[in-house]
Amino acid sequence: MPSSKPTLEKAIEHLLNEVGSLLAKLEIKVDVVPEHQQDGLYLNFKGDDQNRLKDQRGDIVKALAVVFQAFWDHHFPEFPKEIRCDVDSEGQQQEAELKKVAFNAVGNLKNPGDHVDIGPFNSYERRLIHLSLKEWPNVNSQSLGEGHQKMMRLTMQETSGS
Repeated sequence: MPSSKPTLEKAIEHLLNEVGSLLAKLEIKVDVVPEHQQDGLYLNFKGDDQNRLKDQRGDIVKALAVVFQAFWDHHFPEFPKEIRCDVDSEGQQQEAELKKVAFNAVGNLKNPGDHVDIGPFNSYERRLIHLSLKEWPNVNSQSLGEGHQKMMRLTMQETSGS
């Protein structure tokens, strides 16, 4: 990367070149479609080999996201962004569904102390739900149980004005 300060657009272009180079070395034929969102940058993989990036738990796509995040953080710390990877927008659809589950569960909480248990969810799904609940500061969430799949308990807290 040249020593001059890049623009965000140039930084994203550089990242996309590196992503394309790695995928070519792995002989994975997909197009990388970047999608800018307020909370980060989605790299959506679409094409002939997109199914090669899928596995039962999404570990391959998550691993790619970790690698590309490390690259981004190292080369472009002046542009803090979360890099997410997705295959044919399936992860975004899953996030929307999990937010809907959280929203519906919160709708069942009427009084302080009320709680509802939902799940079970894997760690990634629980993280998404925990993050989506930031919209409700009076709702506490915690994971319950042992192992990979855990239940979640959502509890209505006292509001500061009560």
